[in-house]
Amino acid sequence: MKKIWLIAICGMMFISSIGYAENCGQGNAAVEEAVKLYRQEGKPDYLKVVELLKKAKEQCPNWSAPSRYLGDVFAKQKKYDDAVGYYYEAVKIDEGDFEAYLYLGDAYHEKGKTIHALKFYSKGIELLESDIRLKGEHLDLLRKYQEKRTVLSKDHPYQDETALLNVLDKKKATKLGVRPKIDTYIKFETGAAKIDEDWQAQTDTIAEVLKNDVMKNYRVIIQGHTGTRGSAESNYRLSLQRAEAVKTYLLESGVSPASVFEVEGKGEDYPLPQKEDEPDNEWHRRNRRVVFVSCSKDEEKEECMKKAGAE
Repeated sequence: MKKIWLIAICGMMFISSIGYAENCGQGNAAVEEAVKLYRQEGKPDYLKVVELLKKAKEQCPNWSAPSRYLGDVFAKQKKYDDAVGYYYEAVKIDEGDFEAYLYLGDAYHEKGKTIHALKFYSKGIELLESDIRLKGEHLDLLRKYQEKRTVLSKDHPYQDETALLNVLDKKKATKLGVRPKIDTYIKFETGAAKIDEDWQAQTDTIAEVLKNDVMKNYRVIIQGHTGTRGSAESNYRLSLQRAEAVKTYLLESGVSPASVFEVEGKGEDYPLPQKEDEPDNEWHRRNRRVVFVSCSKDEEKEECMKKAGAE
């Protein structure tokens, strides 16, 4: 559905932009009335606002804005589970709704799910950065969320689709002068092979990359690594179980079995170099990693590993 944007008022998690959809008269009227009610002085009549926005959804099922506005309204009331549901609904209707992605990130951040927040901040930012017109019209909003992402990324090593594709797409890796191997951090429950709920967002991003058309000529080797605490035997077993858990998660997320070459457990045998003045706890955390090695489908494993500089 073509949208005509008349007014843009930047805000954060509250009806932040007003727009109208073509051929959706009653829906437009309901949205306009909802926004007027929402912006009245004093506490808004949230029930009436929600009723009007739901009416707009029914009238305009292919327009994402009413769902996004509903997310804004519930986020304003700190009802973040409801907000997340409506923001997801908005991006399902319109994958180009950058605001819904950004505010979905905000809602997840409020829920304490930092990796989910980074995932959706990255999606919204990518949409803005890739469209010159949108970037110019929403430059302040873009900068605001770039800063949010930068701050969160300092302590949470999330890797977005672009970072992963730059390595796992071997053509891109060659152009960039990097090897087709990437260390990812995926947090597991302590001493277990169950992926932490928040860090499933990182695994979701990996799944999206492996399902990308550019990856159809490649398959990946998945390697699990651990820190050096505990016995070598238990660490090997745990690293293999975690690599298998990642493979299972990817396949359940729709990745083709043909995209996975092999799964390996490396245990504690290949620790990363410890940085100068790096605390032992941080070093051990970095060693608990999952490595993806990208191979062409006609490559033998030994040849692929050698080219990637993998162990």
